Amino acid sequence: MKETVYTLPGPANAEIAFIADFHEGDPEPVLSLLRANPPDLILLGGDILERHDKGTRPLPEEGGRAPGWLYALFAKDTRETGSGRRLLQALCRMAPTLMSTGNHEWYLEEEDRIAVVLHNLDILWHGLRIGGLSSWYDEEWLEAYRRKDGYKILLCHQPEYCDRFHLQDFDLVLSGHAHGGQIRLFGRGLYAPSQGLFPRYTHGRYGSMIVSSGCANTARIPRLFNPPEIVRIRMRKSPSKA
Repeated sequence: MKETVYTLPGPANAEIAFIADFHEGDPEPVLSLLRANPPDLILLGGDILERHDKGTRPLPEEGGRAPGWLYALFAKDTRETGSGRRLLQALCRMAPTLMSTGNHEWYLEEEDRIAVVLHNLDILWHGLRIGGLSSWYDEEWLEAYRRKDGYKILLCHQPEYCDRFHLQDFDLVLSGHAHGGQIRLFGRGLYAPSQGLFPRYTHGRYGSMIVSSGCANTARIPRLFNPPEIVRIRMRKSPSKA
């Protein structure tokens, strides 16, 4: 597990941790990194939990997806283990925690709502507007959020939505879903859900969007040259001019 740090200008000084694609993994590597330098705010970008119908698998997204037989061959059987909820409990004890939902979170139980859930919703936190566009997007809410004043952060699990919904005009978009491209060669990912082979958005900064490579491996093939990560954003307020 690695930590990738971005220093960005903003309206306030804040240490923000961004976590995506935990997929009911092992909480300890994530918590160890955060305990070493506790953040002021924790943002969760989807697929922390496995919440899909019992006995079924999450379906591949439309567009650029693998054929069904390929998905069935390589995808792991990810199920609820309770570790996602244990992670949420530990994070909420550490700092305010806001959570947007991803394509593996088809529903939430009441016990999951330990964190503040931004499912096509937004709130104001210390001068920052933070909204969550779920994989089951609400375009009406998104356009209303776009029109609000102030510095706006958008949690958007699926980075390909950046083009689909013209998200480049948000101050900061935080995404996951691509798992870093699973195998990275010459700085490029090989495959990502919803984007297919040689995807455009897998890891790093793309204008105002930062894509995390995620915390887990959900495929039977290993991640190569692509360690799991958490993202830390060091927001620094520019000094006012005299």
